[in-house]
Amino acid sequence: IPFDTVHFSKTGSFFVNEEPDLQLDNSSISAPFFVPVGEIFTVNASVMNVGTGPANDATILVYQSNPLTDGKKIGSAVLDIEAGQTEQYLIQATAPMSSGVYDLYVRPSSYNPFLDMNVENETGIVQIFVG
Repeated sequence: IPFDTVHFSKTGSFFVNEEPDLQLDNSSISAPFFVPVGEIFTVNASVMNVGTGPANDATILVYQSNPLTDGKKIGSAVLDIEAGQTEQYLIQATAPMSSGVYDLYVRPSSYNPFLDMNVENETGIVQIFVG
């Protein structure tokens, strides 16, 4: 090897981290229009995993109003969603104890056991009347 030639060699390993990306939209969420005060009802939500990895033990929550401000959790459900798949969540929720019109926010839990690739695409809203 000539004196002015330098060769570098490094070995090692690396991995590609495959992360899920859960996605919801308003068109995939439904609930009864009218719910009696304090009654249990079902919120139906289609949740897509548009990421590259599985979303095991994915918890989806239902909130009475916006969870980023004053929302109160009123329901939850857990499923596994493989990459590229859509799962139907039937979420049992409890209606508020006061009559009125409520926006229900449906979104993945911030405490799911995986890192979600994109949190901007994962909240859906449906409105119910409680009386």
